[in-house]
Amino acid sequence: TMVCEFAGTLFTIAKDVKFQLEFNPARVKAYRLIGYENRLLNDEDFNNDKKDAGDIGAGHTVTALYEIVPVGESSGDGKVDALKYQKTENTVQSPKADNNSNELLTLKIRYKKPDGDVSTKEEFPLTQQNTSFENTSESFRFSSAVANTI
Repeated sequence: TMVCEFAGTLFTIAKDVKFQLEFNPARVKAYRLIGYENRLLNDEDFNNDKKDAGDIGAGHTVTALYEIVPVGESSGDGKVDALKYQKTENTVQSPKADNNSNELLTLKIRYKKPDGDVSTKEEFPLTQQNTSFENTSESFRFSSAVANTI
């Protein structure tokens, strides 16, 4: 299997791959990306085809973990005061915002074909699903165990 896995890394299926998440403020109060600090892009770089990003080879997967605080939950242990200058209730949202939606976030992916110079963007809304830890994939359980040591 080592030979098969190694061969998969030699064939690039997408280049300059960028991910961007937009959390639904009606469902997510706060979030934190775990890891990838050295790969963060400015928001405006997501649409900039001249900004280099990572490549993905055949057979590869990418895992990004976020810690989220759902709306209505405490985001701390009492050591941090509530925000003074930012509204947390009755904030005006865009017309697209749907407080009754079960969407947790929208995942935006931008990539170029291996021989291309112009990127393609795809969007995927993700809904909240309650899954027990035991019913998650082995990869997720491993990733979360590693993240817990950070």
